[in-house]
Amino acid sequence: MIQSLFAEQASEKLNDQSFQQAWKNIYEKDLTATVFQHPTYITNWYRLYSQYQPLILLVKSEKEIQEILFLAILENEIVGAGHHQAEYQTTLSRTENKISFLADCIRHLLRIFPDKKLSLKYLPQSLNPLELENQKDIQSNIFLREYSEPVIRLDSELIKSELNKKNRREKLNRLKKIGNLTFQRITDSKIFRQYLDQLAIDYDFRQGAMFGSEFFSEDQHKKEFMLNLFDSGLLYVTLLFSDQTIIAANASTYDKGITYLQGFNTHHPVFAKYSPGILSFLMSALQMQQDGLLEFDLTPGSVDDYKGDLATDFYKTWSLEAGNKTDIFKQKLKSTVKSSIKKLSENNSIQRLKVQLEKVLQIGGKTLNAKTDNPASEPFS
Repeated sequence: MIQSLFAEQASEKLNDQSFQQAWKNIYEKDLTATVFQHPTYITNWYRLYSQYQPLILLVKSEKEIQEILFLAILENEIVGAGHHQAEYQTTLSRTENKISFLADCIRHLLRIFPDKKLSLKYLPQSLNPLELENQKDIQSNIFLREYSEPVIRLDSELIKSELNKKNRREKLNRLKKIGNLTFQRITDSKIFRQYLDQLAIDYDFRQGAMFGSEFFSEDQHKKEFMLNLFDSGLLYVTLLFSDQTIIAANASTYDKGITYLQGFNTHHPVFAKYSPGILSFLMSALQMQQDGLLEFDLTPGSVDDYKGDLATDFYKTWSLEAGNKTDIFKQKLKSTVKSSIKKLSENNSIQRLKVQLEKVLQIGGKTLNAKTDNPASEPFS
């Protein structure tokens, strides 16, 4: 039976030393867990981002906690702990059938929070999230969207071959002529603090120019969160210098042999034509391999951008939305229309668009009329 803790109950649980130890034990034994479920990661995030109300779902046996899912409530939405800063949001479990627990969590949330939508950013492939679609009682309450997950397999020969490609070798040689080119991993907290302000300025400049968002300026807790992760050994930081100037930087969360491009990375705009960011990624990957790490997860994104160019492997991942049937149907319809329009622009096939829309409307009509004439009044099965 699922136990749910929120607000003060959840905060008290998070500060309980026995709970922290049980949490750590599950995390270490769960091979599918990511750094974003690490006790330090989630505890620091809950503490700093108090606008989120912590929500913990768990299952206990007589002796110990068996399964946990860390969530947070923000207005009318329930999100995975870490929200946008936690790339993968999944359960922690002592059992192999984790998807069963996640399905039970969805049922539980639909029952106690019928007016709120659950959103989990990305579910790892190891969780087998497509099995959720076999749960007949919640099929109409969930929407899974598939994404590509590009990964650099940390094989030194593969990485060196990428660095030795003609265009990259030429850019490296040009950079060496400009100044003394040095690359290093930062492991000293004092040094990281020394450079963080400048890195934040460079990062916000690039993000502001590209996306209109300045994350460090807009998020007063971002620096402290990064510092906490670094001090806890969960942030892998590398810098590329030209003389004394930082021309590229990479700060990625990591644990269990995997580094995730979730933190921040940047490059100096003056050196942009030399692609210092790409060179820094590859140098970082080589350093990670030397440090015994296995993969550099570039996080879900388009295979047409730099991630697709650098990746050696591609996995699958899914975002999850769960809520009342009407809202989920609208989400599915919107997604299908958007996908169909994209295919239409690529293939110029109006007939294909028409057929897909007819299928969605037909399935949606059957779903909405199956049990009620007023679907909005029945948020769950």
